[in-house]
Amino acid sequence: MRWLLEVALVFCCVYCIAATGLVRASDERKKLIKLDQLLTQVSKRGTGGKTCKARCQDGWIRYQGSCYLIVQNQCTFHEAEVNCKKHGADLVTIEDANENTFLKKHLTTLKGTDFWIGLTDSVTEGVFKWVADQSKAVFTDWAKDQPDNYHNEDCVHVHASRSFVWNDRPCVDRVQSICEETFKRKKY
Repeated sequence: MRWLLEVALVFCCVYCIAATGLVRASDERKKLIKLDQLLTQVSKRGTGGKTCKARCQDGWIRYQGSCYLIVQNQCTFHEAEVNCKKHGADLVTIEDANENTFLKKHLTTLKGTDFWIGLTDSVTEGVFKWVADQSKAVFTDWAKDQPDNYHNEDCVHVHASRSFVWNDRPCVDRVQSICEETFKRKKY
């Protein structure tokens, strides 16, 4: 997974260099040498502290390599995922505590109540997977005694009245949602 991010970062940086006019030399050889030097630098030392920022659409918020959209319309879980797909995104995949904390801080500034995230155990009860890539959840932030599958709860939301911890609930409930477009899916 890390190699994919590094490749995407290289393409982003190449795009940033081209877009800012840093590679304007008329001699094609000079351009190739600069590009080779950049690729060598990235492969040896990462980005050397320099990163290209993902460009987010208006109304989206950026954090690290992703753009997030808070959808205030209340939808079922499946309607929320379809809506995210229309924006070139998926329901959010929360990969670690830092991303979770970032989202919690942002959600506390809104008037929403509950928000779908892209986690479900609708295929196999008790096996929670992210809809974006069908990977099992490694990081979780369940509320106390959750998940409990009370009344066939197969979809996961963050619960505003409980400091945005995670809870399972019926997928047919209508709540707000969070879409995520990751940098690796962006095409420049």
